[in-house]
Amino acid sequence: MLLRSGHTEAATDPTTLAGLPAVGLLGELVNDDGSVKRLPELFAFAREHKPKLISIADLIAYRRSRERLVERIEEFEIDTEIGPARAITYATPFDSVQHLALIFGKIADAEAPSGPHPPAGNRQRCIRPAQKRRDADLAGPGTNKQA
Repeated sequence: MLLRSGHTEAATDPTTLAGLPAVGLLGELVNDDGSVKRLPELFAFAREHKPKLISIADLIAYRRSRERLVERIEEFEIDTEIGPARAITYATPFDSVQHLALIFGKIADAEAPSGPHPPAGNRQRCIRPAQKRRDADLAGPGTNKQA
């Protein structure tokens, strides 16, 4: 359910979390006119009939707070074009790939950055001009190759 947070994926979580076999049942509560009850109507139903009501977001938060979702696999030194780095590989139970972190320098010695910083989505724009210069250098003198 942590990979895709849908009702089907969440159906077996309560029994699994209780240490029981992973079984679940899906159903929908409907109004007298046949329309599906929405959240406010579900709260009213729960107040009247006293079933336990939890959300998928609650299940996700509970599991994230109690399960180990990322496992550190290996750490090793690596030489790169810009200097030595520490490489750390990680794995998650959600996919079959390993993730790699490269660390240059000592994190403990680093100072906190000051001043405005671009949001994560804008960092690529900050890198792109340097990449264009490298691409132009690789194209060689006298070429007008634009990256």
